[in-house]
Parts: sequence; C-alpha cells; structure tokens
Amino acid sequence: MTEESVEALLNLIEVRRGVESEVAALAAVRRTPGQLAEIEHALRRIDEAVAAGSDGVEEDARLHQCIAAVTGNPYWLRFVEMFAQHVRSAVSVTRANEARRADFARQVKVEHEQIVSAIAARDPDLARAAAAQHMEGAAQRVRAADRDFWRGEGGELARKLSAAEGASEESRAG
Repeated sequence: MTEESVEALLNLIEVRRGVESEVAALAAVRRTPGQLAEIEHALRRIDEAVAAGSDGVEEDARLHQCIAAVTGNPYWLRFVEMFAQHVRSAVSVTRANEARRADFARQVKVEHEQIVSAIAARDPDLARAAAAQHMEGAAQRVRAADRDFWRGEGGELARKLSAAEGASEESRAG
C-alpha cells in the first residue's frame, strides 16, 4: 500500500512540475509590483507558520496559488485550484518529511526563495527552471525518506493521498 501511495505522490509531483513551471514563468512576465508584494508576503507566511509551530501546509499551498493568480489567466488559477486538495495532501506528506530533516527544510526554503526571486527579476526562464527544480527536489526528498517515515506519519499521510486519487478515478469511471 505504501509503495502505491508513494507512486501517487510522485505522479502528482510530476504533474505539478509541468504546471507550476509554466505558471511561474508567466507570473514573472505578468506580475505587477503589488502582486509581487503578495507573493513575497505568502512566502514569509510559510516561515511564520513554521516558527509558530504549524506544519505550513496551508501557507505553502497558498504561495503556489498566489503565483498562479498572478498569471492573469483565470484558467491557470482554476487548474491549480482543481488540484488544490490533492496538492494540500501531497504537501502534508512532503512537509512532514522535511520537518524530520533540517537539510530538507532548508532546501525547500531556498527553492521557494529562488522561484520568488526569479519572478521578482521578471525572468521567465529562470522562474520556469526554479519551479521545475523545486518539484524535482520534492521528488528527490520523497525518494530519500527513510522507512520509519513511511511506516509512520508519512505512510499515513501518503495513503490519504492515494485514497483520494482512487476515489477520483472511481467517480470518473462511475
């Protein structure tokens, strides 16, 4: 069951890599100074949430939704929102894994900062690459999680994602 759950998580990360790369590139081109301030605020909220003892899942998801909103294309935002619950479930797993290892948590922080920095610099190629690297980093961290993580909290959270994926497939087939 856990292997299927990990595979479901990696599948979602693969989809997010394509979507979030393009969203970040468009945000870099289209963002206004006010929108950049919103993105930067969303980034800070992750650190604030973690410092306050939260897992930062909602704040992390909010950062990515904020970037999608900045594209100015409502379909990108709707597409991101369509997967929002699955993304929150996936982020729950990845953030729980990152909370166990300071090096993972630092990597995620740096990756988020690189995306925001590229958007601030209005560099779509750099933003696209930074978002792709963030998703690749997420996949690498999932693959690097130890067995204890998957036997405990990580496995439980990943099974929820896998169950949600299965329910979605059943509703489409029915």
